[in-house]
Amino acid sequence: MTLKPVSDKQLAPVSILRAARMYCGEPAEFSKAVQRIQEASSPVIIAGMGVRWDKAYPQLQSLAEKIGAPVFCTPKAKGALPENHPYSAGVFIGGKLEMDILGKADLIVGVGLDPADMLAKPWKYSQPMVTIDRVSNYNEIYHSEMELVGNVAEILTVLTEALPADHKWDETVAPCYRQKVYNALAMRTKGLAARCAEIGWHLDFLLPGWLTNELLDALGKLKLDFTCAHMGMFLARDGVGQPGFQRFLELLKHGAGHCYAKFTGIYRMSVAPGFADVAPMARALIEAAPDRLIWGSDFPHLSFADRVSSVELFNLLGRWAPDDETRRKILVSNPQRLFGFASGKEAKP
Repeated sequence: MTLKPVSDKQLAPVSILRAARMYCGEPAEFSKAVQRIQEASSPVIIAGMGVRWDKAYPQLQSLAEKIGAPVFCTPKAKGALPENHPYSAGVFIGGKLEMDILGKADLIVGVGLDPADMLAKPWKYSQPMVTIDRVSNYNEIYHSEMELVGNVAEILTVLTEALPADHKWDETVAPCYRQKVYNALAMRTKGLAARCAEIGWHLDFLLPGWLTNELLDALGKLKLDFTCAHMGMFLARDGVGQPGFQRFLELLKHGAGHCYAKFTGIYRMSVAPGFADVAPMARALIEAAPDRLIWGSDFPHLSFADRVSSVELFNLLGRWAPDDETRRKILVSNPQRLFGFASGKEAKP
């Protein structure tokens, strides 16, 4: 069997007559996929990289709202559904906490799931699946009862139009789950902070923006240095004015001096060409706290290696911080202080 590569080219729009490809059926059986979702009492949506590739964000939200289903986004698709949306269950990592929702599901709707979304973990869910993607699931990391293959945005559009409005889950389920995730992480952070302080380590937080925002009060009380990857992972499309990012700036500027922001992985929070929507946020961070920033390539750019290079990312820093003094702080002085590196004068020859 020959694997089909994912194309970067715009795929042709689909129609109901050719959107569905079943394992044992004809494309005209699209109605069976609609019926399968309609009959499910507790469907859950897991969205992956294919949503980003086809820019199917509004269509994903429309489907979730139409059927009233919680949405998990894989780490590669963080923010595909707004993180404060009533049906947003946060990031899918295959963890135990997720069973609070997935354990009650009787159908999983996979939208744009890619093998790279799976974090090298085996698929452990036994519920039937209806999957939507631009290529067929040849890898069989999970087994699809039905597949809808084509442009993800177009398929979601015709699928949402075909489904009747329903509220299969209460809108309080996902927010309550997010609160449980916060509680678990806050408790774990407290214990880790004490141990790391004893051995001279610092903490590194890689969190979606909504969780960074929820934890800011707790982070501000830490007695040791810590870093927030990807600028706190606040979605660039929501801009500098989003409340969570403004609170993050305040912590960097007026906190106890333990917080560092990392200029890393901007392609995981931006969808704009050339990452143009990140620039205002980067400049706001530089203006607020140039002594609390460090840069990193985030190489090897997992799942994005064909779309970005370390050189391209490094050159962006010159646009955000055009003066030599600021760049030296971000690239040299700040990392020396954070990691305890010897300065050039102190280093051994």
